[in-house]
Amino acid sequence: MRWFPREELKDEVDSKDHALLDEVVERILDKVTATTEFEIELQIHDLLLKNVKYVDKEKVTEHTIEGPLLNKKAVCEGIAKAMKYLMNKKGLRCELVLGKLTEDTSVYHAWNIVRIDGYWYHVDVTADIGMTDGGIYRYDYFNLSDEEISVDHQIIECPVKCHVSKDGYYHRKGLVMNRQDDFKKLLSDKLAQGESEFVFKLPSAKDADKVVQKIMDNVNEVLRSKRHGYRQYQISPNSTQLVYKLKLW
Repeated sequence: MRWFPREELKDEVDSKDHALLDEVVERILDKVTATTEFEIELQIHDLLLKNVKYVDKEKVTEHTIEGPLLNKKAVCEGIAKAMKYLMNKKGLRCELVLGKLTEDTSVYHAWNIVRIDGYWYHVDVTADIGMTDGGIYRYDYFNLSDEEISVDHQIIECPVKCHVSKDGYYHRKGLVMNRQDDFKKLLSDKLAQGESEFVFKLPSAKDADKVVQKIMDNVNEVLRSKRHGYRQYQISPNSTQLVYKLKLW
């Protein structure tokens, strides 16, 4: 993996593409209409999730902002640089992190840290792209602390420490369940609203191997007590981050 932690990102793009890049960036940022730091970060994150495809290749452009912003495909380095570039253009602090994924420590990996409302957090857009499927955006790696990201990431170079765990997407959106009754209420509410697919986090779970069975028991209990017509469901776990997607039909 080629790594340029200190270079000016725009200078990595061929000069003939600078004008096109400026035009594309302007169009992208026109869609970022939020006013709070968290929501600006969220909109940029979602625009990258929607428009960029991760590719595991070695073309130079896929390691730069040209890959994700002009060609809509990139490796993790290009995606992290695009996130930094767009966040910086909106006046928000965002830096690059070099590390590895613990599932494959033979390959380098890149992601970001962002400063939101005075605190630094890790955000791995590439990982969320990889988790996203079926139109349900994932935020498993959106605003994590050092402790949280280190469960399945190995930090090698990071400019600052991220101590606080308070601004993750699932926390902000009320999708963190600390008790089984909380999850059953969430499921009942989602079904009442006509939502049959959603993601939630169980940070208090102690035994990842037993969590899925507990979720199944709670889903079965709610389905027996409610007449929603659902008979089958699928649970897709991100066991390291204790995030789960539930789909019913």
